[in-house]
Amino acid sequence: MVNILELNSGEYKGTYKIVGGYLCLDFTNTVSYRNRETPHEWLNTFENLCVWCQLTGVLNESDANELLYNLKLDSKKGWTKLNALHELREVIFKIFTPIADKKNPENEDINYFNTLIQKQISSEKIVYNKDSFYLEWTDDLSNYKKIIHHIYKSTIDLMTQADLTRINKCKACYWLFYDTSRNRSRQWCVMADCGNRNKANNYNKRKRDL
Repeated sequence: MVNILELNSGEYKGTYKIVGGYLCLDFTNTVSYRNRETPHEWLNTFENLCVWCQLTGVLNESDANELLYNLKLDSKKGWTKLNALHELREVIFKIFTPIADKKNPENEDINYFNTLIQKQISSEKIVYNKDSFYLEWTDDLSNYKKIIHHIYKSTIDLMTQADLTRINKCKACYWLFYDTSRNRSRQWCVMADCGNRNKANNYNKRKRDL
């Protein structure tokens, strides 16, 4: 039997999906339905964090298991680290949501993102190998720091190399995604999920209005 990695949803009936197109957007999507009074938090346990890292390719299975062990070994420090990731996630969401709404992000949020990263990220250097350049970490990173590094790099790539006009927001669950459709017509995180649910809701509303 194939073991399929999946975030534990608890009593929540939804399923977490990788739909953002960029790691940093999938990171912001670890909260569902931010527009509701009680949004769902996916990174609510150490286990879910480590599963998320494997689903997104941030950590391999061995590193994820080692991270889980260390988080549980000192749960107080573990929760501090998880809360720090939540804080980073929220400021990234605050930066890209206005862009998805065709507005400008607040300088305050951009400055706060820089402050958080400077506290956590290790130094990098440019290395040339086999006819190409790439970034190399200048010191050994813990598995926790690897998470931050990958999120940071994805965020910078999206900010500096992507077409920001293609960043969009699901009309239903508020997940962010990079719209690669030819005519930029994507409205939903997943058509088979939020899209179909919206169609059903509109159909039921029309029946009630008859």
